Amino acid sequence: MPKYPHRYPHPQAFSLSRYIGGLNRSPVRPLHGRTLPFSGKIWAERSLSGFGGQTTESCLSVSDPIADTGVLRHIAPGGNYMSNPWARDRATFFYLAFGLGGLAVVTLGFGVTYALPMVRRTFAAPWFVHLHGAAALAWIVLIIAQSVLVRAQRTPLHRELGQGALLLAVLVWWSGIATALWAAQRDFGEQGSAATSSLAGTVSGLSLYLILVITALLFRRRADWHKRLMMLATIQLLWPAFFRLRHLFPAVPYPDISFALVMAYSPILVAAVRDQLRYGKIHPVWLIVGPALVIEQCLEFAFFDRGPLKHFGWLLYHHSI
Repeated sequence: MPKYPHRYPHPQAFSLSRYIGGLNRSPVRPLHGRTLPFSGKIWAERSLSGFGGQTTESCLSVSDPIADTGVLRHIAPGGNYMSNPWARDRATFFYLAFGLGGLAVVTLGFGVTYALPMVRRTFAAPWFVHLHGAAALAWIVLIIAQSVLVRAQRTPLHRELGQGALLLAVLVWWSGIATALWAAQRDFGEQGSAATSSLAGTVSGLSLYLILVITALLFRRRADWHKRLMMLATIQLLWPAFFRLRHLFPAVPYPDISFALVMAYSPILVAAVRDQLRYGKIHPVWLIVGPALVIEQCLEFAFFDRGPLKHFGWLLYHHSI
């Protein structure tokens, strides 16, 4: 029989302090004497408190039906009652919408330069070119599927499916570099050093993509960092598809700036504004890592076929033939 029977109005009610105390085996202060009915949405996880990097072990996160705000609350060992502003971002439509938008860009961009010529039998390429296209498309589909699983609260399946993400990213990276090398060898006679500079840009861009994926997987226990880094890696992967939109809109001036820079990296600005409006502050991924990618792309544009990028392209090309 409980010591305070009036706190347990029905069998499914429970004391948060006693539950957490069992998890941590340490005394925990109650939440202002309140108890919450069991909602079926309890996670024992690691989470962050703001940007200070303070990690809470074996926290309990519950949807607070008393406040009825849908904001996930966190109780750390010792009974500190915290609110993680990023915890609300678990199952929003934003990341799914981004994945669907990326799929639309890939369909439009590569539909004109790859799919239609393949159907008309006017395009021939080695097997690894087709492998790269299939792997990159599979990555976009994976991002969409993972967003759907999170929204459906299928976390175990989400984690199982994510185990193949690194292998798929490495396949995208390797096949993309092989494709860029093949294209440089094909176009070198006509374009000269511009072809090797394109090779250098592809190698650097795909390498940044792979680094972002690896970093996102290392941060997989910090959901706010993980999902944003995965989105940023996908943004980095999508810029060639954005650049190919110039074939659909030939009247747009400076396509290397309009499509490959402004449009391709605009989701970073959209995500940063969304964070500010929704959570009151911008996540470091959009505040630091995102602008760094934009700066790298600007440097590629400024030094294309000149300076260090030109020399890097020459080294890559001549060491591979």
